[in-house]
Amino acid sequence: AAAGATAAAAAAAAKLPLFQSAWPTVGRTNLISSQSFLLTGGAQIRPSCQLQAYNMQEGSISTPCVGDTIDENKLPVDLASDLKSICKRLCRSIPDLLRAEDANIDVAPVMGGTSNALFKISSRGTVKFPPLLVRVFGKSTSMMCDRTRENEVCRELGEQGFGPKLYGIFGNGRVESWLEERRALAPREMLQTTGPDFMGLTAKKLAAMHEMCNPLAAKDGPDFWVHLDMWAKVAAKMTFPGNVSKATALQDLDIDSIMTELEFCKTLVPSALNSHGEELLQPFARIPSTSSSSSSSRWSRAKSTARELLYEQRCIPSTSSSSSSSRWSRAKSTARELLYEQRFCHLDLQAGNIMYSQADNDVLFIDFENAGPGCVGLDIATYFNGVPESFSALDEALDVERYCPSTREQQRWLQMYLEGRGKDVKDSSVLDALVEELLAFTLLVEIRWVIWAVVKAGLSTCDYDYLGYAATRFAKGYMEYKERYLKGLSGSRLSKASSFASSLGDSVTRVNDKGCIHM
Repeated sequence: AAAGATAAAAAAAAKLPLFQSAWPTVGRTNLISSQSFLLTGGAQIRPSCQLQAYNMQEGSISTPCVGDTIDENKLPVDLASDLKSICKRLCRSIPDLLRAEDANIDVAPVMGGTSNALFKISSRGTVKFPPLLVRVFGKSTSMMCDRTRENEVCRELGEQGFGPKLYGIFGNGRVESWLEERRALAPREMLQTTGPDFMGLTAKKLAAMHEMCNPLAAKDGPDFWVHLDMWAKVAAKMTFPGNVSKATALQDLDIDSIMTELEFCKTLVPSALNSHGEELLQPFARIPSTSSSSSSSRWSRAKSTARELLYEQRCIPSTSSSSSSSRWSRAKSTARELLYEQRFCHLDLQAGNIMYSQADNDVLFIDFENAGPGCVGLDIATYFNGVPESFSALDEALDVERYCPSTREQQRWLQMYLEGRGKDVKDSSVLDALVEELLAFTLLVEIRWVIWAVVKAGLSTCDYDYLGYAATRFAKGYMEYKERYLKGLSGSRLSKASSFASSLGDSVTRVNDKGCIHM
């Protein structure tokens, strides 16, 4: 009680929410953490280890919760014992599990988790119970996302049939239902259209999620830009004074150039720089360039030039026919309205997060730690970008040219997605416009993963080359998609691209003949 009062006083003095961590966090921090929270003022709160009912949302059914944590670095026999104990304490609704002797409970690690440690809990012998998945959060991941909010979202999605059932929460993880007779898609299956049609199944499931899912937890939480801007602030200040190798890799990556490209992306999709898309929905409303020469207006001039590029390159059809021009303008407007819709988005749709059931002939999505409110264009672009990303795990190289879905494949996927949303789009030019408009979102998706990797490099204890991953996603991913986006620039438009590059400052050295800005 005394500690609580001290913490409350410290928080009040700093005018911060009670559980606001000193580290920049997203939304509400996890009240039951594997570590104490260091509050402003130095006060600490240690989690309770008593079994308690954890009300995920006011008025909802409580979810069992304990404050105990799992140390995955323990000896296997001790780790297995802890996992069995946690499951029995949380899963009171599974009587057969409670009756099972520890010797009749199997514990097996699950391969494939990059942020978390995963374990399958299953029965053997005469006592049978449904298998479970125990998810132990990575030590640094709670600094990348709001675990309390994620747990709430997972509970709601499980109840709606869009994810596994949530059985309970412990100090640094949760217990979920095991997705019986389901498997993750192979990378090549993300493009498969026959026997079974995985592209169609994924398009329809995402459409259903966008149409039906709106978790209360997501409504209360920050949107896409709040997450990304927080990551960007951390990445911009990242240093590795005790690691020469990482320090050199970060310098080679040039974080200032990454931030410049992020600002460029903000001009292309809904953001605070364009009234959250309102200005982009008026493509023929030119924005006058500023005449000020002060350094404070440099970005304003750059933004104006970028929008001029956007107007000329992406809004003017190739034909001079008045009727064709009008039809194309309507198609572009319709495409943007569709892609700019705000929905609950998954935002990490790569092969490993799409689980297929042959018996039900459907898919489910898993891993919602990055999920939240956002434009549907982001989710769709994340899926398309996820194809070459998924193949990179096999080829150990990111090959956008080889694995990115073709225009025809994207149009077919989009058609099925729109049907799943109940939107009857008969004009084929709308599909053409959707594919073209999605290119802007592919840029944002890639730069987001670049920034994410830089932050992970500073936080994660995993022996993984996150900075190498960031460099690959930037050079082989972002720049490839940007070349596609700017393809066709010539004459005055290339000149404007050069003007835009110059207005960004010394970090930009040249613009090549295809309009790509080189740092």
